[in-house]
Amino acid sequence: MYSNAENSLGFTLMELLVTVAIVGILTSMAAPSFSTFVQDRKHKASLNDFRNALAYTRSEAVKRGLPTVICASSNGSNCNGSTWSDGWLVFVDENGNDNKDSAEEQLQLGAGLDSGYSLIGTADVDTKIRYQPDGDSVTTGAITLCDPRGVSEAKALIITPSGRARESNAGLGGTPLICS
Repeated sequence: MYSNAENSLGFTLMELLVTVAIVGILTSMAAPSFSTFVQDRKHKASLNDFRNALAYTRSEAVKRGLPTVICASSNGSNCNGSTWSDGWLVFVDENGNDNKDSAEEQLQLGAGLDSGYSLIGTADVDTKIRYQPDGDSVTTGAITLCDPRGVSEAKALIITPSGRARESNAGLGGTPLICS
């Protein structure tokens, strides 16, 4: 006769059911945390994309010694966007009119944001930001990134007179952020 201990190479049905139940419980606990993690990463990536576009615009103004503009653009060829969420366009503004003319070099094109996300600028930076050859910004303001979770997760990029964009949990002068 064979002994059960020597020939036991598998699992019993009860052991498998307990294992599946434990895995199911752990998965249901981890799923909400994972979705929050994914939303946080997507929010951060959207904010960083726009901040990098601002830094690029500023660096090109300094490098070229010419005014450079970043503007909201929904078609990728001129400054026709009504919000930054439409997308953006970076160009050298040789004639200083803050509009992309056919002779002016386009440097970068940014895609619009995913549905549910928005970039909302204060009055001075709602659709255009101009950088001077010394890197200074002609206008200052705040641009707020909102996502489907609402104002509780919103972040702002504060555009300083020196042209630097810094991240903040509040608007200009510490005012609360608005997502509307």
